[in-house]
Amino acid sequence: MIILTNHSPDNNILQPKMVSQFHYLFIPIISLLFLLFPAAEPDLAADRAALLSLYSAIGGRGRACLWNVSDPSPCSWKGVFCNDNNTTVIQLRLPGCGLSGQIPTNSIGSLINLQNLSLRHNSLSGPLPPDLSSCTQLQRLSLQENNFSGQIPATLFALTNLVRLSLAGNSLSGEISPGFNNLTMLRILELENNYLTGSIPELNNLSRLQQFNVSYNRLNGLIPSGLSKFSNESFLGNTLCGSPLAACPSNNDGNGGGGKKLSTGAIIGIVVGSVIGLILILLVLFFLLRKRSPPTATPQAETSLPRPPGKPAVSDIELGSPKPLIVREASGDGGSRNGDTVVVNGVQSGRGDGLVFFGEGSVAFALEDLLRAPAEVLGKGTSGSTYKAYLEGETQAVVVVVKRLRDVCVSEREFREKVEDLGMLAHENLVPFRAYY
Repeated sequence: MIILTNHSPDNNILQPKMVSQFHYLFIPIISLLFLLFPAAEPDLAADRAALLSLYSAIGGRGRACLWNVSDPSPCSWKGVFCNDNNTTVIQLRLPGCGLSGQIPTNSIGSLINLQNLSLRHNSLSGPLPPDLSSCTQLQRLSLQENNFSGQIPATLFALTNLVRLSLAGNSLSGEISPGFNNLTMLRILELENNYLTGSIPELNNLSRLQQFNVSYNRLNGLIPSGLSKFSNESFLGNTLCGSPLAACPSNNDGNGGGGKKLSTGAIIGIVVGSVIGLILILLVLFFLLRKRSPPTATPQAETSLPRPPGKPAVSDIELGSPKPLIVREASGDGGSRNGDTVVVNGVQSGRGDGLVFFGEGSVAFALEDLLRAPAEVLGKGTSGSTYKAYLEGETQAVVVVVKRLRDVCVSEREFREKVEDLGMLAHENLVPFRAYY
């Protein structure tokens, strides 16, 4: 600032003092004007626009809740309360006004100086508005007895000045988040009559909590010890246990928890694992039963044929070649005893240590060779035992099957006749008799 004066000595002496006094008066006046006038009107206008957006979306029935929207100041509208200077909205209370529909974004969330919001006992629906987190001055939030649905948004836990939070009587779902611990100023928390699931988390940060209610939800598990001071009415209508309700069953886990609900993935894993285990057990049983041999065909360790006491057993001999055999002398009716080959009742016999062979040819083995041959038991039945013997011939090995009979209640003559009749049979499906004793 430049001040022009005369060049008199007196003026030159007084000028600095006058400038200094004017300077001290000018600055406070200008500052006061900037503080009082410029900013008041735009804040209230923004709040008015937000309220009109809200009211056009959710409406209202009844003369008690009608707003005179022609009034430029919303501070005179029903349920709207402004600060002392009427420069911003600090309370919005419209309980039981027949409001319905969903709260749009950029409506309540734009009332950044809001301290008290009460829309209880209406028919509001949809999710809780996520932009409520912009109302950082909010102390009381009463939205009970509406039709709000979905989960409690995590943005709600940014309202650290909340003293009362009432969300009872809605259709809210999901679990109770540990994020409630951020609301350290909270004194009243009402979540009853919803569809909340899971267990109640520890809320140790809510040391000022005086009223708590989660009754008639779908909660389960152990009530945290920090909440056991509240009455049992606060927890009714759930599958909760622990103080102040009945103690939890003894089969809960070691930390006393009520057992969290198994996730869908865990349940599917248990079912699939059980089915696979059952299939494996059935497969093992199947192979064990299949591998098990019948009693009449159980192979035994290789042994020597036992020497039969008294009358020896009759043997069935399977040869690799179908050639008939000639045996040495054998006792038989009408047979020769000179060691030459003879025919006995159509059967050729020779000196073969008592063995009588069917057919013609040379004797392949003697009775002593048969008795000493290594063998294994094929089976045992009511008529006797069956063996498989391995004989070493002059040119090739011979495998025979020997049937040793016991308790034969017929005469020797009758026995020989029956065996010789059987030996004469020939068919492609019958194993031919080769010899008997």
